Amino acid sequence: MIMISGDTIRTAVVTKGNDQPERVLAQFKIEGFELGRDDDGDPITTSIVSNEVFEVNAERARKRITIPPIPKAALRALYELIADGETTPRPEDAHVPVAVTCVTLAKWRERLIKTATISSNSGNRKQFQRISVTLKNIGKIGIWDDVVWPVT
Repeated sequence: MIMISGDTIRTAVVTKGNDQPERVLAQFKIEGFELGRDDDGDPITTSIVSNEVFEVNAERARKRITIPPIPKAALRALYELIADGETTPRPEDAHVPVAVTCVTLAKWRERLIKTATISSNSGNRKQFQRISVTLKNIGKIGIWDDVVWPVT
């Protein structure tokens, strides 16, 4: 999802996307342009992007997303699973990027229980779901079917 905001200088920002971080895409200015006149002599107009070049605001582009402590620990556990070789073959599906290393959701959940990131009681399903949704929404992981992968 891309949000465009601003009056004079417009800014296009990725606010949500599969496997990509939130970031500023472009800054631009819109100018009116007359295409011609209609039968009554009224102008037919449109808007075009100006030739002016704008530097993307570097500070805003570098804006870091703060990850809450528990999802941050869960992300670390995912990287540790990959480092330990606890991976699974990447599903042959267009929704899963080609160059990712996958782990099953079940193995990740087991690791979170072992490291006490989530509880070992029956309420851990909700905890696990909140963690995975949080990390997916901020663009840190991808999930498809029963596999998960870190987004870099």
